Amino acid sequence: MSEYVRAAFEHRPQARLPRGELWIGTTVFEERQMEDDIDAHLGLCLEMGMDLVSVPIGEPRASHYEYRLFSPVDIEKAARSDLFVVAVLSGPLQRVVEKRGLRQALEDVGRDTDEVKEVLREEAQEIGCLIDMCTERGAGAVVLADDLAYNRATFISPTVFLQLLHPLYRDLVDKVHHREAYAVLHSDGNIASIAPDIISSGFDGLSCQQECLDLLSIKQTYSTQLTLLAGLSCELLNANSLTSRRKQQFVEWIKVLSQGGGLIISSSSGLHSSRMLLNARRLYHLADEALNNGDDTVQWLDSVPKRTQTGKGV
Repeated sequence: MSEYVRAAFEHRPQARLPRGELWIGTTVFEERQMEDDIDAHLGLCLEMGMDLVSVPIGEPRASHYEYRLFSPVDIEKAARSDLFVVAVLSGPLQRVVEKRGLRQALEDVGRDTDEVKEVLREEAQEIGCLIDMCTERGAGAVVLADDLAYNRATFISPTVFLQLLHPLYRDLVDKVHHREAYAVLHSDGNIASIAPDIISSGFDGLSCQQECLDLLSIKQTYSTQLTLLAGLSCELLNANSLTSRRKQQFVEWIKVLSQGGGLIISSSSGLHSSRMLLNARRLYHLADEALNNGDDTVQWLDSVPKRTQTGKGV
C-alpha cells in the first residue's frame, strides 16, 4: 500500500489513487469505544483501505483538541505496518501561534519583525530536530502544518512571508529531502497570493482547503512538480446523503485532479465522526469506479518525468 503513495509523489502510473488523512479525530475512537492510540489509528486506516497513516507529533495538549498528538517513538510501530508513514509537525508560525495565540502572534509580527524572526528561527531549529527523529524512525514524508490564511486572504503579506518564513521552509524542506523523505505543506485558508513562493521552497506536496483555493489552476501550473492531498471537501464528508449531483461533481473533480498523477485522495479537515468515515468510504469507491472503467484520465503518459524520493527530477 505504501507504494501507491510513493507513486503519487513521483507521478508514476498506479492501479488506483492512494488515500489517507492527516488527522483522525479522537471522537472517532470514542464512538467506537476505543483508546486513541497508534494501534487504533493503524487498525482504522487498514479497515478504511487507506494507504498512509499520519502521526501528528507534539506534546500532549488539553482534551478539547480534536486529535491526539504522538511521540516520534510511535512512528517506529507505524513503520512496521504496510502503510506509508507521514509525520505531521506544526510549522514555525503555528508553533508561535500555539504559544502566544493568533492575535498576539500576528501583532508581534507586525510590530517587531527582528524579534519574531529570531523566535521563528528557534522554532525551526526544534522542528529540524523533530524531522531527524521522525525520519530516522521510518517516516516517509513530513508535513509542516502552518495555517497561513483565513478564507479570504493570508494572515501576513507576501513580502513578510518571503522575509520570515520562506527561508525557514527552504531549509526544513532540504533537511527532509536529505533524509530521503517527501516534504508537504498544509495550510487552511486562501493562500493563493503566496502559493508560488510556498512551492518555490521545494515542497513535494500541498494539503489545503479546496474550498478556498483554485486547485485546478495549481494543478495546471505546477503539474509534475507538486502532489496534491485533496479531493474530499468538508461538505461531502459531512453530508447527510450523497445525492446523484454531489456524486457526479465529485467524480468530475477527481478525474481532473488525477490527470498526470500526483493526487492522494484526502481532506484538509481530517475525519472526526462516523458519518465522515462512512462518506469517505463511499467516495473512495466512487473514485475507484471512475478511474478504472476505461476512462482515459487514468492512463498517464510514459513521458511524465520520474522523480527521485527527494522529489527531484531524474
